Amino acid sequence: MYLNEIKNLADGIEVYKDGEFDTFAQCIVKLNKRIITFFDDVKFIDNIINNKSITCVICSKENVDIIPKDKGIIISDEPRYTFFLLYNLLMKKMHVVKETYIGKNVKMGKNVSISDDNVYIGDNVIIGDNTVIEKNTVIENDVIIGPNCVIGSEGFEVKRRHDGTLFSVEHYGGVLIKEKTVLKSIVNIHKAVFDWDVTEIGRNCVIDSFTHIAHGNKIGNSILIGANCIISGNCRIEDFAYLNPFSCIAKRITVGKKSIVNIGSVVTKDVEENASVTGNFAIDHKKWIEFVKSIAN
Repeated sequence: MYLNEIKNLADGIEVYKDGEFDTFAQCIVKLNKRIITFFDDVKFIDNIINNKSITCVICSKENVDIIPKDKGIIISDEPRYTFFLLYNLLMKKMHVVKETYIGKNVKMGKNVSISDDNVYIGDNVIIGDNTVIEKNTVIENDVIIGPNCVIGSEGFEVKRRHDGTLFSVEHYGGVLIKEKTVLKSIVNIHKAVFDWDVTEIGRNCVIDSFTHIAHGNKIGNSILIGANCIISGNCRIEDFAYLNPFSCIAKRITVGKKSIVNIGSVVTKDVEENASVTGNFAIDHKKWIEFVKSIAN
């Protein structure tokens, strides 16, 4: 698709140089597709220059000269807003409803709601009372979903414009829950923002009640997540990790393989493989215990 094909979707934009793209993504994302992105923060200029996936950029007039000459350019006073506005408008225009499929021996409780648009449910799945499964969701074989869960809901992606008004970004990605995973009651999983992305829950995981998993997260295999955990957007929780109850993980964090996040911890930086972290903000568990002992006297 060319920039000149979408310039009339929204007011207040100008195609400075035409270019071709396949999909929308932030500048830190690398895909085997041609990306249109936005640039409104100088700290990301290296990504704009070096990310070979990027073929088109939305930027302000003042920044045109620092965008590489091989990129297509749209000029906008609000590049971030324009990027997501065009995404919303174009995806809505392109959306095609796909038939839902439900496999063999699926057991559903009372008042279960399943979207008619692009849901796949495998064999031997159990779905508890009052659970809602939204479009673009794949649930593999032998998954157990407890009552009052919401799978594939819209995530929290809200942009504040220059005039203070708020703009919500629509989600066209999906959710993938792999085989033999168990969700207890009242678990909420948001679908991914972009159409090429999914919020993924791996095989043989157990996720306890009242846990919230935001858009774009990649949860590995054999993960244990205790009750009342919050995992912010676009995190990576690697295989065999254990998030104890009331853990809170900030966005774009990696929690390494076989690591432990102890009860009530607030994680704001990556957790190494086999590590154990504790506290707000979370640090190495032994250091936290030493600190507590030092102030207890």
